[in-house]
Amino acid sequence: MATESPPRPPQNWWANKDTVFKGTVVVGVIILLLVLFRFGAILAGKGGPTVGRSRGTSSKVAVDKTRMDELDFNYEVVGNVESVQTVDLVARTSGLIEQITKLAGDQVKKGELLVKIDDARALASVYKAQSDLANARFTYHQLQSQEELTRVQAESDVSIARADLSAARAGVKKAEFVYSATLSQGDATVAQAQANMESVRAQLRQAEVAYNQSKVSYERYLNLQRKGFVSAADVQDSYAEVLSAHATVEARKADLEAAEKQVANARQQATKDNVSSAADIQTSRLAAESARANVAKADAGTSRSQSFQQQLLAQKSLVEAAQAELQSAQLQLKDTELRSPVDGFVSERRLDPGTLVNLGDPILTVQAGQEVWVVASLPQEIYNYVDRGASCKIKVDGLRDRLFDAYIFSKDSAVDAASRQFNIRVKINDPKNEVKPGMFARVLLTLGPEGERLTVPTSALLDRNDVERTAKVYKVVDGKIEIVELKLGPSDGDKALVLEGLEVGDTVVVQTARSLRQGQEVETEMVSSEEAPNEQTLKLNPTPVSTESPQP
Repeated sequence: MATESPPRPPQNWWANKDTVFKGTVVVGVIILLLVLFRFGAILAGKGGPTVGRSRGTSSKVAVDKTRMDELDFNYEVVGNVESVQTVDLVARTSGLIEQITKLAGDQVKKGELLVKIDDARALASVYKAQSDLANARFTYHQLQSQEELTRVQAESDVSIARADLSAARAGVKKAEFVYSATLSQGDATVAQAQANMESVRAQLRQAEVAYNQSKVSYERYLNLQRKGFVSAADVQDSYAEVLSAHATVEARKADLEAAEKQVANARQQATKDNVSSAADIQTSRLAAESARANVAKADAGTSRSQSFQQQLLAQKSLVEAAQAELQSAQLQLKDTELRSPVDGFVSERRLDPGTLVNLGDPILTVQAGQEVWVVASLPQEIYNYVDRGASCKIKVDGLRDRLFDAYIFSKDSAVDAASRQFNIRVKINDPKNEVKPGMFARVLLTLGPEGERLTVPTSALLDRNDVERTAKVYKVVDGKIEIVELKLGPSDGDKALVLEGLEVGDTVVVQTARSLRQGQEVETEMVSSEEAPNEQTLKLNPTPVSTESPQP
């Protein structure tokens, strides 16, 4: 008797199994939502009016007490031991690497040559700059010699011209003085000759009077002789007086003529002297004008010297520019050699000889060999409780978990964009320099005070700000809600240290199904902070929990 085979599923059943499963899940979710909705409606009917119907309805909340606890605030983080001074040697010029003298791990001395880059172009630039500087200096010295020669010649010409001008001016004054003296002397000579002429003329008149008188006397004696009153001798004597008087008149006439001629000569000489003195004045003035022109010409030579000085200043600027170019070229030549800035070792070698590098390309990393620190990363909630200068411990795996005293040396103020954590640097008390760069170390931090301190469950904290170390809680006093702001210390995850805002034994809400208001009446159920309250512990109103901040 043949047995019947079991019914086979449709051919495409396996192909549609995902669709069947998804449909089953959707139907189950819908049924569950209907049951929950019905159950909520029943509870709402039994529990009294809802929030929408009456805001005065009290809510049941889970609460706990603040208490004194001794918290464990120790935190351990793994970090890397690094040299305090780490220097990346980067290319300061572009070119082919000719030589790298060290490998990773090699010891180096400060100033030791580590990298040599092709310096052909840099040397050519140095030679060109040296040539340009030599040419600029040669031109400068030429201009300097010309300027000095022109200046000395101009100063000499100016000195001579001014001396000649002074002498010419003195000659003009002297000629003017001589002219004035000549005028005075000529006038005096003419006046004296005229006075002498007048004196002679007066003498002539006297002689003529005496002559006329002698003639009258002679005529009288002659008549008296005829009458016999005087002798012939008397007449002869009278006639002799006439002849003598006539001779005197003639002599005085000759003197007068001579005096008149002397006056004429004096006047002629005075005129001649005046003309000569005037000519001397004119000559002196012409000499002064010539000297003045020579001074102007010499001053023009000084202007030429000043022009040379300006050219000299311009050439000096060119010399300084050439010196700067040479210094720049020498620096570029120096940049083809990279030397160790510290005593230490090569921690990383990135490139090899023959590589073409550009400006800024890293080649080697050198670390100082003695002083080290540990670099570690902390999350924000821990970072805010670590203070600079705080003591800590360092455990080094490579030294059989030895512990070293240490302290927080620095904290980064900016978060690392990739890890969203903050770096700290920890200085190690290691007088024997046993801890070496590259080792792993564990940083053991103590974040809070020792002994019992006032704590609050972290489940009670609202609007927590780990940066400012603040939060809010619902505090229950006589069955009513008070919204309290807290100042917090560090937290161990379950409990947080309270610095301000609460006292020992205060009741705080650790779980509620709704947002509470200041002064709202609540029913409380005490839970232990050691176990987190849940829906099985408390049967709360099924009103959705609000994500808004507590209302004052």
